[in-house]
Amino acid sequence: MQAKTAMFPFSTDLIAGCKRFALLAQSAKEPGDMRCWNSACVMFAASAIESRVNEWIALAREIEGGPQPSEFWEEMTVLQKTLSLERKWNLIASVHGGEIWNGGMEPFQSYETIVALRNELVHFKGQFLEKNNAPNNRIRGLMSQLKIVSNSTFVEGDVSSWVSDLLEQRSLGVWVESKVRHFYEALLGLLLGDPNKATTINRY
Repeated sequence: MQAKTAMFPFSTDLIAGCKRFALLAQSAKEPGDMRCWNSACVMFAASAIESRVNEWIALAREIEGGPQPSEFWEEMTVLQKTLSLERKWNLIASVHGGEIWNGGMEPFQSYETIVALRNELVHFKGQFLEKNNAPNNRIRGLMSQLKIVSNSTFVEGDVSSWVSDLLEQRSLGVWVESKVRHFYEALLGLLLGDPNKATTINRY
C-alpha cells in the first residue's frame, strides 16, 4: 500500500546532536569554542523532549491512539501549537495513567533547569551581576551542583560573569547530555504509564 504522508523523527537528531556538542565541548581548546558547543548542547537538549512528545501526538493520531477516541488526538494536534509542554504532557498522562509532570522530581526537575538555562541564553539580558551570581535560582543551583565558581579576582578588570563561568566548564555539556538522554529514554514509559515503552537510544 502506498503511503500518503510521512513524518521525520527529528528528536533523534536533537538528542544525537546534544551528545555530539557535549563531546566537542569536552575536547575544545579555546574558551570561546567551549561556550559555543555547550550552548548548542543546551539548545538541542531543551528542544529534544518537546519534539519527542509532539512526535508521539502525531503518531498516536495516525496509528497508535489507544483507548482514546481519534477526536482526542485530533484536538491535541491542534492544541499542541499553543499548549505548554507541561500541559500537553499532563493531558496525555491523565488519559493513559502516566506520570503527572512534577518539577520537583527527576527527570522533570533537571529538564526544567536545562530549559531555564536555554531561556536565559536565548533571551539574554546582559545583566551586571555580582561574582558567582546568576539570573535565577535554577541556574544558581546548577552552578552550585557542578561546583562552578569564578576564578576572577574582580580587581582591575579581572572579572567574569555567570555566562563564561558556566559555559566554559566541560562538565556542563556532560551533565546536560546525561540528564536529557535519561529523560528521553524514559519518556514514553513515564508518559504512558508503561515501563515497557522505554526507548533505547542507539543513534550514536
